[in-house]
Amino acid sequence: MDETAFHREPATGTARWSIGIVATNAEELAACVASLRDAGFGAEDTTLMIVRNFGRNHYDCYEAIHRFIDEAEGKRLIVLHQDVTPLDDAAALHAALDALDARDPEWALAGNAGFRALMFPVYRITHPGDDNVRVGKPPQSVHSLDENLLILNLKAPVRPSVGLSGFHFYGTDLCLTARAAGRRAYVIDWLVRHDSLGSRNDAWREGIAMIERHWQGRLGSLIVNTPTTLLLFGIFRVLRPIRHKVYGAFWRIERRIWW
Repeated sequence: MDETAFHREPATGTARWSIGIVATNAEELAACVASLRDAGFGAEDTTLMIVRNFGRNHYDCYEAIHRFIDEAEGKRLIVLHQDVTPLDDAAALHAALDALDARDPEWALAGNAGFRALMFPVYRITHPGDDNVRVGKPPQSVHSLDENLLILNLKAPVRPSVGLSGFHFYGTDLCLTARAAGRRAYVIDWLVRHDSLGSRNDAWREGIAMIERHWQGRLGSLIVNTPTTLLLFGIFRVLRPIRHKVYGAFWRIERRIWW
């Protein structure tokens, strides 16, 4: 692993936040960092960590989050995509997380898009095709989270499962790890713009198989509704050959009901 690919700028004062970004595009990264500074994540109270996967992948996202946790300072670790722009400011996030502390002092992680149950989405996001989405009355506990924005509670951080790798489903893996430890993940009311909808490619399909292999037998019979597919465990494995058709049908119904 190339150590020059990992860049860390410690807070110049007392760190409140740490931010981790896995970057593949220098222009998008620069815009993201500038927007974070504009939103109030200043050099004095924010430790910034960047994995520079320019040209090739030095860290996958599972590896990067382990490194981010090891190097983090402050109370919260924010992991976000390079094409995310905050639309609310740092003060609003601080208030939202303080409220979450009061509601559930042992919360594990938070984000902006996930599912609290099958066909029950909880979203607070702007992304292509949808502006200022507020679905499911956040804050709400969820069993999956989209990876565009993840906030880890550094009081007792959950880590990605050992043996998993790649760039997909690490948000849901963290949620399942929290669930196994008796803790919760949440979607909170803090708005960002995410400029893409992700890729459903071979790596994404391999990620589905990987996370189902890892968690099979540890969860009982369960359907985990994620923002991009259904993960199927126990007796629900029989639906795997038609998962994408089932997910598509459910998503069309959800759009009519909740949007």
